[in-house]
Amino acid sequence: NPPTRMVTQPLTEGTGDKVAKTDTIMARYVGYSWKTGKLIDDGFDTPTSGALSDLIPGWQTGLLGKRVGSRVLLVLPPADGFPKGSNNPPVEAGDTVVYVIDILFTSASE
Repeated sequence: NPPTRMVTQPLTEGTGDKVAKTDTIMARYVGYSWKTGKLIDDGFDTPTSGALSDLIPGWQTGLLGKRVGSRVLLVLPPADGFPKGSNNPPVEAGDTVVYVIDILFTSASE
């Protein structure tokens, strides 16, 4: 059964700056459906950047304070991921999502 609470597990510890609440981050990542085990979100070859505050709740709390260069495992129950499900990435309502995220870079938002 999927965990009912969010799991945050650093897999490797980076040595860069800590991610702050107001930062924009650049990350590469993969996301999997707990239910099907299938890859549903692939941002590994083309890193993505965005304001931490615009990301899903689990990323906002799970990446906060982690260091640039870290690889972080996040297991996100629906409340921390996609409570109503999602079309992009394709997540069924009620499914738990598992992310592995490499934090490549952060910059303070203006």
